[in-house]
Amino acid sequence: STAANGAGIYATNITTLISGLTATNGIATGSRGGAIFANGGFVAIDQSSFTGNRSVTGGGAIFAIQAELRIDRSQFDQNAITSVTSVLAAGAIATRSGNTTISRSSFTRNSSSGGSGAIQNFTGTLTVNTSSFSENTGKVAGAIQNWSQETQLSRLYVYDSTFTKNNSLDYGGGIASDGHLGGHRLAHVCRL
Repeated sequence: STAANGAGIYATNITTLISGLTATNGIATGSRGGAIFANGGFVAIDQSSFTGNRSVTGGGAIFAIQAELRIDRSQFDQNAITSVTSVLAAGAIATRSGNTTISRSSFTRNSSSGGSGAIQNFTGTLTVNTSSFSENTGKVAGAIQNWSQETQLSRLYVYDSTFTKNNSLDYGGGIASDGHLGGHRLAHVCRL
């Protein structure tokens, strides 16, 4: 599938429940979400796979802005950002000003030459439980980038997850978490 945003699914301010989806080779030609674009609302994804999806910026597979995103038992493999200059991007999932929880999922060989290889959380809250990240590549972070603005904070919580052979050109091979307000950003990483 090809579309400007959300090549497979475009959801705005609604509840979207997805189970058993296979999203392969979607292309967002505009800028966001090679498979799914969510603007507001609630999106729950279970037992789904995202492979080879592409976007210019945002998320290679999923882009969510001001949405509550829940992902469980899903796989993200070889999704990518095609722009070499976009730092607001992640190979698999990019979120903006939302609340995202990812559990029991795997991220393998996702890439972004401008942002994060697998996931980017910008001015929101990201919780990752019992998930694996391997061979993801990004400019700013290999696997996860947690990023705040001066007046909007991001929070990152990672529990019981593994990071193997992820690569970054600039900062954290596994996780890069930066902030402008010092103690206001929270990063908790347990049993990596």
